[in-house]
Amino acid sequence: MVTLQQFINAWQGKYVPSRGGISNQCVSLVQHWAEDQGIGGTPVFPVPSAYLMAGKRPDAFTWVANTPTGVPSPGDIVVWNNRVGGGHGHTGVVVSANVNTMDVFQQNDPMGSGAYTKRYTYANVLGWLKFKQAAPAAQGDIMDTNAGKQLYLTGLHRPAENDGAAAQWNGRKPADALQVLRDTPEWQMTDRKVKDYDVLAKQVQELSARPTKAELEAITNQLKTSSDKVAELEKQVKENPDTILIDEGKNWLQKLIARLGVKK
Repeated sequence: MVTLQQFINAWQGKYVPSRGGISNQCVSLVQHWAEDQGIGGTPVFPVPSAYLMAGKRPDAFTWVANTPTGVPSPGDIVVWNNRVGGGHGHTGVVVSANVNTMDVFQQNDPMGSGAYTKRYTYANVLGWLKFKQAAPAAQGDIMDTNAGKQLYLTGLHRPAENDGAAAQWNGRKPADALQVLRDTPEWQMTDRKVKDYDVLAKQVQELSARPTKAELEAITNQLKTSSDKVAELEKQVKENPDTILIDEGKNWLQKLIARLGVKK
């Protein structure tokens, strides 16, 4: 089984011939790639046009439909619809990809060209074929379909559209899958919503700690009542004869004795 880099090195700038199918076409290249990965059949994809590869060979591939969050893995075979390639579609082998673009090793785009790596967007992409025999090299260290489902629930707060979508990270390390997910517009929108909610919750908490208008009025009334009581007490103090007596200085003792009726 050859690696993707070995395959690219072997065919870079050359025309990949047919193996029982159409010669020097985009499908020819992916036929060779599939056979080099141990997939039998001559040809591997018995179709007259590239777009008809979508969903074919379920015995050897998992079909992953293109979605806004979907990102193929290196080695996956990507398939375009019949709006490109003169009605025949297009196909190639994914070299690298993110949520916005993918680098694909392909041939015959532009028409008549040999094999080389070209960058594409996801416009008119139907989806990609993922090799089923790409088993985990070290269990627990890479993603599988169940891990992909959990990633959807954790990262996007919703279930995956289907098993194919959950399988899009199969064979990748969890950290790589997380990075791809964080590059998607859906994750970024969800993240913004969470952050906006946190800011709003903090504002609500701060506002909840402040008194309402009714509470402010009640506090004001209490202050006024207390102020009135203080004023009344001050008035009573001023009018109290004992207080006047004390304020009159050194004669206060004699006046106090007189008031009490004490005889000398």
